[in-house]
Amino acid sequence: MTDDKQHHRPKRRKRRVCLFGLSADPPTGHGGHLGIVAHLASMEMFDEVRVIPVYRHMFASKRGKQAPFQSRIQMCQLLFKDIPNVIVSEAERICFERVSDGLDEEHKESVRVGTADLLTMLITDEPNLEFTLALGADTFIDLLNGKWRRSEDVLQLVEYRIV
Repeated sequence: MTDDKQHHRPKRRKRRVCLFGLSADPPTGHGGHLGIVAHLASMEMFDEVRVIPVYRHMFASKRGKQAPFQSRIQMCQLLFKDIPNVIVSEAERICFERVSDGLDEEHKESVRVGTADLLTMLITDEPNLEFTLALGADTFIDLLNGKWRRSEDVLQLVEYRIV
């Protein structure tokens, strides 16, 4: 006699990744960036925390006033190296390079890559992950009030927001 019951495997949950963006100019210690990232990494709801330094500031007035991107990446790698499940990512640089691919230097100056662009890239590249965006209360209010480029898209693209 055959068993007509279908055997269903339990659905595996997606790995949960918390995204923490920062200028990292410089990244700060226990009372700032380090403390926040350590707390996020200690939360059982996340499998990974990705620290994402800004590659090219959204506001032209702030561009060129930051330390070089690779220096800020290295500072973050040093600061967060001892926290388990924390990765320092160059995702913003990769996103900018994809968006500006084929443009000459003059046209690259006008390219603006925002959080929605970054989230879209990550979701496309890693569809088996669930992304959370970690934001401070003031930043979250700005997002809700539409002060971000493509605010509505950002709100649609992430499952959870931490305030």
